[in-house]
Amino acid sequence: MRADRQSFNETLRRRLDDHMKRLRALRERHLSHLDDMFAAEGGLVAAREARKARRRREIEQLFEDHQNWARETMTTEDCPFLQVIAVLRSA
Repeated sequence: MRADRQSFNETLRRRLDDHMKRLRALRERHLSHLDDMFAAEGGLVAAREARKARRRREIEQLFEDHQNWARETMTTEDCPFLQVIAVLRSA
């Protein structure tokens, strides 16, 4: 059983590493596009920089959330468990 789990974890680790690499590349493309988009935009510099900073924070948060989700779903626990929740009602 332990060998099967180690093999499974190794497969998941490779998939997770690949997923994270692709996610980092996508994040960089989004940030590059953001820079290009705001470089071509006119208007007040302070307002433009504030919108750019807000959008950059949104992008960073989105990718951070997805990375956390991927790590949590592509890893296994040493001691797995099931949680059963029941609601009992009288009729």
